[in-house]
Amino acid sequence: MPPEAGYSRALPLRMLPAFNPKAERQQHAARKEWEAGHEYLQWIRDGLDAEGRAEQVVLGLFDGSYDTLGWWKKLPAGVVTLVRTAKNRDLRAMYEGPNKQRKYGDKVPSPGEWLRKRDGWTTTHLTVRRRQRRMVYRVEGPFLRYGASDTPLFLLVVRGEAYYKNGTRHYRKFAYYLVNAVQNDDGAWVLPIPVGQLLFWAWQRWELEVTHREMKTDFGVGDKQCFNPRAAVSSVQWGAWVYALLVLAGYRTYGLCGSPSLSTAWWSGARRWSYVRLLAQYRAALFSDETYTPCWPGTPTNWGRKDQALRDLFWPLAA
Repeated sequence: MPPEAGYSRALPLRMLPAFNPKAERQQHAARKEWEAGHEYLQWIRDGLDAEGRAEQVVLGLFDGSYDTLGWWKKLPAGVVTLVRTAKNRDLRAMYEGPNKQRKYGDKVPSPGEWLRKRDGWTTTHLTVRRRQRRMVYRVEGPFLRYGASDTPLFLLVVRGEAYYKNGTRHYRKFAYYLVNAVQNDDGAWVLPIPVGQLLFWAWQRWELEVTHREMKTDFGVGDKQCFNPRAAVSSVQWGAWVYALLVLAGYRTYGLCGSPSLSTAWWSGARRWSYVRLLAQYRAALFSDETYTPCWPGTPTNWGRKDQALRDLFWPLAA
């Protein structure tokens, strides 16, 4: 729902097109992916403000493709973004000398170089999906990206570690994040959100990658074949909406960490439901309905039945 028409109290879901300059565009102008991300964040911010929730923090999680100068220079006001960054990112200290025309201080160690330092690390434990996760991290800054002097950033470095699962040794790789800083009442630049919450959501960011894969491969959002310019965009948006509706129904049924009561002689069932398992439950519920016919009735002798089925399908599709 657009901000000018009121803001829905449900979770906002919006899919925005971002065609590159080489694409054959007919209805939507070319723009970069991070520009579409800015539009989405501004839409969320305006909707919350219209509902009288201006104090509520908007936190966006983004991968490394959004860590560009344009993203940080034109970031909408009133939002916080946690963006994955590269290990060799060029960062500068904030200049605090008498020269008012100078904006950048000395060059600081790159994110990857902070891993070589032995001191300054903090260990914390987070509860993620009913499990304790150990994380070793450090926060440095505020820094500036060269070319975006008006947006101070904090660097969050998460160290990798080895762990054992089912008797097998695994290694969790290190990660680097940039988050935009805010000024407190004293004028000092501080983290916009406590570091524990940032680490919690940084861990959950992997769920976004899983969601993208499910929508593209399992649900077919990336395989839409449309020739009409409007349908080429609307079909993807409609597919994402249906996917979100199915996942929401699964969450309300099984919770975040639950699982369908499905087991076999050689498999005791999953600890946590996945979209593939959820889709199998939908199929089982549909096939168990007495009024459902898996095979479409033929036209010559069952046209009346087929016509009624088309009428029953029309209103859900129209809605």
